[in-house]
Amino acid sequence: MWRAPIAGAASCVVVAAGMFAYGVYRLNESESTRRDGPVVAVLQRAYPIAINAGGANGAGESFERIHNVHVEATRALAGSGAELIVWPESMAIPYLNREFVAMDFQALTPRERRAVAATIGGSSAWAPENSDDVILNYLRRHRDGDDGTRAAAMELATLSRDLDAALLIGSCAMHPNPQPLDDRDLFIRRNSVLLFDRGPLSVGEYSKKHLVPFGEYVPFRHGWPWLHKFLRSFVPAEMPQLDPGRDETIFQLHVPRRMGVSPMQTLAEEQTSPSQSHVDETATSYTEHGRDAYATHGRDARATDTYRIAAPVCYEGVVARLCRSLVMGYGDKRADMIVNQSNDGWFVYRDGTDQWRGTTEQAQHLAQYVFRAVENRVPVVRAVNTGISAHVDSNGRIQAEIARDGNITMVTGTLVLDGQAGGDGRFLHGPRVRIDDRVSPYGRWGNIFPWVFLTAGLSLTVYLVAMAWKEKRAR
Repeated sequence: MWRAPIAGAASCVVVAAGMFAYGVYRLNESESTRRDGPVVAVLQRAYPIAINAGGANGAGESFERIHNVHVEATRALAGSGAELIVWPESMAIPYLNREFVAMDFQALTPRERRAVAATIGGSSAWAPENSDDVILNYLRRHRDGDDGTRAAAMELATLSRDLDAALLIGSCAMHPNPQPLDDRDLFIRRNSVLLFDRGPLSVGEYSKKHLVPFGEYVPFRHGWPWLHKFLRSFVPAEMPQLDPGRDETIFQLHVPRRMGVSPMQTLAEEQTSPSQSHVDETATSYTEHGRDAYATHGRDARATDTYRIAAPVCYEGVVARLCRSLVMGYGDKRADMIVNQSNDGWFVYRDGTDQWRGTTEQAQHLAQYVFRAVENRVPVVRAVNTGISAHVDSNGRIQAEIARDGNITMVTGTLVLDGQAGGDGRFLHGPRVRIDDRVSPYGRWGNIFPWVFLTAGLSLTVYLVAMAWKEKRAR
């Protein structure tokens, strides 16, 4: 009578003990499986989200102001030794991607120019009183003016050169629409991560694939346009509609090996502040010679270490299969680390003293990336507007967070992961990122274990039902 329950309990104890032993073994594996990664700097600022005429951004702040605050925080990293500087999601001004910065407006048709202008400034671009010359001048002012997109790209190039570091930023990108519904749908926006590496054109781009329904897009635009139009009426018009990315881009970070030679020594002859003509020249160079050729522009010829970076955006981290797909390829790792950019300014509230506070969603969001680190055996670095920006090692341990006065949300700070401890008055410091060469069972085989146990459970159920039916017939 008691044989079956005792056997079941014993089996559970054995399985639990095996899991515990496996966990202890994995956590205490030799350090020979891990090696130093790049020195990463993380920026965190605190901008609650507001929906206004400029779109979803920091309450009371323009996109330009938020962008400039992050530029100044980046400039302050001079002398920090950072090799990769990470901004949070959507903190850069829109349309810094290379397709827009290098776009030839003159080569576009009048309808295409209006579509680009409408993507930037709204439907007024389609007004008949706006001639093609007016539209063309508007586009040139927006991109090529003193405060335009191209000037911002030049500033990022100068920052990257001066700091001898690559910049990984979050920005809205513009692309031609591969499936336009009509002339007013020729260009689309994407929520993108852009890599700037000493040049004014981005050398890598990953666009968010798993968009948030009704927050970033309204479904059924292609399948059932009438239903899409009805549902869109419930979403504020100021919220831009985004399209999902299509590529699983892995960023290549090339870091010169430190051999007692100043990393800027061979850059001394290059222009510190490239001119406008230099932008046109590099745009042509990029188009003719391709991304890989341009990726080394402005670099010396010394040996480099290359680190591969997967960059899921915001809540893509809750989708385990997507992160695994980014990190793994054909059973082997194709990424050494995950860098996550998020904007958790949605998850804030005002307390009784009218101060902004973070909600529990921010801690829950960080917890999701702890799982992604363990599942894929990769370190995770998070840069999050309003927090929680953090460094999680490949064992799932939170190594460092941006904190002030005991608070890790709604505070500003810069975290440099250089192996030092504490703060130096300018920055917080934390353990250096450690690249892990191990491959987890989940990383190699995916969801094979749930399917095995589901199949075993169903098989056992069928067997027990069959035995019961057979016993009943025998009676």
